[in-house]
Amino acid sequence: MTEHPKMGLIDVYSAVINQFEFNLSVHVFYSEKKISMLDRLPKFNDMPKEMGALVSFYPNSNVI
Repeated sequence: MTEHPKMGLIDVYSAVINQFEFNLSVHVFYSEKKISMLDRLPKFNDMPKEMGALVSFYPNSNVI
């Protein structure tokens, strides 16, 4: 786990939760990527507005 006291959040890694099924739905901070992902998921330069950021899609996002 990683605590983020200024944000009031705690990251709990899925590997420590038994029988947790992870389904990726978006890529955040995609402009800082190390490898390209061609998976048709939305790619954001920062975060979706639902996560508290401005809506900023990655320019070459392959979303259809």
